[in-house]
Amino acid sequence: MRIKAHLQKLSRWLAVGLTLPVFMSGLANAQQQGVTESEILIGAFGPLTGPVSWVGSGSRDGLALAADEINRNGGINGRKIRLIFEDAVKPAESIAAAKKLTEQDKVAVLILGSGSTGAEAAGDYLRSAGIPSFNIVGVTPKIRDPFARNIFHGASPSADTFAQSWVDVILGQTPKPKKVAIIVGSYALPQASLKALEPRLQAAGIEITRTERYEQGDKDFTAQLLPISRSKPDLIVFLGHYTESALAIKQAGETSLAGLPWFVGAESIVRAFPKIAGPNAEGARSTWLLPYFYTQPEKPMQDFNRKWTALHGTPAEGRPNYVDVLAYGDMYIVALVLRKAGNDLSWKNIIEAWESLKDAKPSDFGPDASDVIFPEGFSSTDHQGNKKLIPIVVKDGDWKAR
Repeated sequence: MRIKAHLQKLSRWLAVGLTLPVFMSGLANAQQQGVTESEILIGAFGPLTGPVSWVGSGSRDGLALAADEINRNGGINGRKIRLIFEDAVKPAESIAAAKKLTEQDKVAVLILGSGSTGAEAAGDYLRSAGIPSFNIVGVTPKIRDPFARNIFHGASPSADTFAQSWVDVILGQTPKPKKVAIIVGSYALPQASLKALEPRLQAAGIEITRTERYEQGDKDFTAQLLPISRSKPDLIVFLGHYTESALAIKQAGETSLAGLPWFVGAESIVRAFPKIAGPNAEGARSTWLLPYFYTQPEKPMQDFNRKWTALHGTPAEGRPNYVDVLAYGDMYIVALVLRKAGNDLSWKNIIEAWESLKDAKPSDFGPDASDVIFPEGFSSTDHQGNKKLIPIVVKDGDWKAR
């Protein structure tokens, strides 16, 4: 009986011993999900329909352009990128897209091409899932706070960084405005911007004469412009997408506000903005998160436009937009991270490689890449890759970065 018991015990230990390598192999595969010998699977989500579809479309097309370029030049350590992009318009859809890409598609890295609304919604899930995530568009504090080791931020700085740069530009105008009125959207991005901007304007001694809100997708701003006119500001600040700001400025040109200077958020800096807004947009100011504007003659921007058209065809009005550009640049940042991580593409190793990336730019990956973003760097305590902004103004019917 004792011999039989020992044999049974030995059999169990042998079974465990034989199973252990299989278990460890499975664990390693789980830690490197989305990675095969020939492919790295990258997931992204953003709105492809609805009033802010230009954000999701720009993210998708900019990411695809960089991925195509990277793959044609040998991929990442011999592996090609395969991009999956999910349409997500509402907050619940952003959470669902993040879960699907992480748990069903099992991507290696997740990119948030959703803007602030989607980033804000998906933040808690991403923190709990632990997947390396790159927020390339959202400025909302809720994707940055609380800090998470697995969430990084790219070309688009935080709302606080934007707000301080806006105040600096506003104070630099001649004559310096003493009173401003604000028109602000009710959704995540403009609300985050307003929260950051208000105390900075007040600290600078600038009076806020009126704050008027609107709903996303609104096309008539009469209800906001009339009380603002009565408050007699020196400057109007508009926080929201260009599809709204351009209409508001155009309508203001037909009122007593005609000729009053405007300041707009970065999401209004697209080629379509001056065309829709009309002459009243001349002189409108903002700060810009990229080295160039699309129509400027510098070679990196001209190369980008040529390559974008070659892949995606003749662009529709307003495309490519700034999201196309920053998505292209930030896909290269992801590629540099993955190349630095080497053959161990576990989440832990990807995150550590990301935190060691310094002053990275697309051309660091290869000479065919266009340096259309500012260099980005990260550390274990600071995951904001870019903090640089430059002034930009509408001049002669187009934006000019100065």
